[in-house]
Amino acid sequence: MIKKHNYWANCVGFPGRIKDLEDMIDSAIDISYKTFMKHVDRSDLISIFPSYQWKRSYQWDEHGFETGLWLKNDWAVKFQRSKFKEKCVYILVHSGIEYIFVKN
Repeated sequence: MIKKHNYWANCVGFPGRIKDLEDMIDSAIDISYKTFMKHVDRSDLISIFPSYQWKRSYQWDEHGFETGLWLKNDWAVKFQRSKFKEKCVYILVHSGIEYIFVKN
């Protein structure tokens, strides 16, 4: 089994030098949700973002739309890959906050 990246920190409480954080963000490239999920531990995401729908509920509202907000469909979220001190990291940007995932 491939070891996945785990949540490490976010930009608000970043435990390192701001210059390192800036370099990581500046060199980030956008990736797809599918690619991001291949590399990041899903259980970490569930604990950080419990308000998202994580299992198929098959419930619809009165207009025929499926209820619940899904991470992959949230317009305020983007997925990125970057380097931090020469190591590959994955970043989830949620409403302007970068959540950083590293391989331990």
